Amino acid sequence: VDEAMTAYGVMNETEASLTAQGNLDPHADDQCCEAAFFADDIVDDLRSPDDAGVSDVDRMPDVVPTRREMLQQPDSDDFIAAEGVEIQNLEDHNAMEWIHVPAGTRLLRSKFTYKRKRDSNGKIEKHKARLVACGYGQIYGVQYTDTFAPVATPQSFRILMACALMHKLDVWQMDVTGAFINSDLKERILMAPPSGYKTDPRNEGKAILLKKSLYGLKQSAYEWHALLSRVLQDDLGYTPVDGSGCFFKIWNGNDQISLINVHVDDLAHAFSQDSFNKRLIDKLESLWGCSNVSPLHFHLGMHIDFRPGVHCRISQRAYFEKVLKRFNYERMSSKSTPLDPSVKLSADDCPKTPNEEDKKLYASILGSVLYGAVSTRPDLSNAMTVLGRYMANPGPSHMAAIRRVLRYIVGTLDYGLEYRNERWTPSGLDYSIPASELINFTDSDWAGDKDKSLSTTGTVTFLAGGPISWRAQLQKGQSLSSAEAEYVALGHGA
Repeated sequence: VDEAMTAYGVMNETEASLTAQGNLDPHADDQCCEAAFFADDIVDDLRSPDDAGVSDVDRMPDVVPTRREMLQQPDSDDFIAAEGVEIQNLEDHNAMEWIHVPAGTRLLRSKFTYKRKRDSNGKIEKHKARLVACGYGQIYGVQYTDTFAPVATPQSFRILMACALMHKLDVWQMDVTGAFINSDLKERILMAPPSGYKTDPRNEGKAILLKKSLYGLKQSAYEWHALLSRVLQDDLGYTPVDGSGCFFKIWNGNDQISLINVHVDDLAHAFSQDSFNKRLIDKLESLWGCSNVSPLHFHLGMHIDFRPGVHCRISQRAYFEKVLKRFNYERMSSKSTPLDPSVKLSADDCPKTPNEEDKKLYASILGSVLYGAVSTRPDLSNAMTVLGRYMANPGPSHMAAIRRVLRYIVGTLDYGLEYRNERWTPSGLDYSIPASELINFTDSDWAGDKDKSLSTTGTVTFLAGGPISWRAQLQKGQSLSSAEAEYVALGHGA
């Protein structure tokens, strides 16, 4: 505690020293240090206070967003020690260098973020501090240019799993260690030490010269994706499957297959020969290091039950349980459908004066459920499309509708996607088709939207007996007949 209070006492010393040199604007808003967060929105794992063997500290939120809040925590000493570990790690990786700068030099601000890492029982096993740059202060054309970086689409991951099932491939997962700090910076960026951090006496009054991308910089994701893509394509011989730049393949016949799906630093790898996996792991380890190297069971919040050549099941029960608990709906009675078919929602139900509390709650529920809807739950797709139209100003009927979605989830927690490597008979057909055959279903209502008299398209594509792509969306133009609406839907499906 004494060390924490000492650190709190020097919070302004670092900034005061640099301000005296003319390096910092004393009147600038410290948007990073005073950023407002809601703990319930960022807790990684909500656990019952009755959990046996879990102390008061273990029950605290996983993420501590600001240094001021960190210093009020009972385990603040552990976070302060983690700050030193983080700085040392960046220096060891040649990601930063302490240098003297002339008075008046413009410095980018920085801050620490803090997180408690837990074991499978919910007990804290590690305290993590991460140094991040306050990228909002970067100047376009001087300190950054390109910022766009893609991530793998949910469809590409499902296609990878379906292909792995049909071709009897093994699927492994791996995370690249410290992904962003592995890519070199093209721009020269000088950064002030985070306020409150007690620097080594040898570095007193110095600034940080960034040599590699740091979390928080606008170009960090772009530089990392470009680096990883070059390694996969130039060094390992992979070619892109689609235009996303996150799905790669080597396919030299059915006995030489390797598929990689990239989501920032999380990789899913399907392979026909162990040599492909060993080569990939060895390359990543030699360049940057990787962790969580194991057969794929859990990926981006999705539980994977996979048996090569037999079946694959993808579900999100744990994720939806967390969502229900967050909104206190875990013990509610269930509903049989996401939306009430007898209720037609309309903008006429929106209040003249928006209710800010309802807006925040509505957006929180919608965003939480939407991730599941695009990942494993096509049955929620239409409800999310309809309810998303009223997020700017929800009325009582819209609030009731989105709460009904939560009650529908209560009774469908075990719903998910299932693929099988066998012939199957699609609904509406009187004959079976092989698992490798794509089949698409489309449908449309006619002028079902009360506000604009637009029709809604629903489309879903199946492979290996399970959906790999689905969508529900308003058509762009008004259809003059139900037949026209159906033809437009066919175009969307194709």
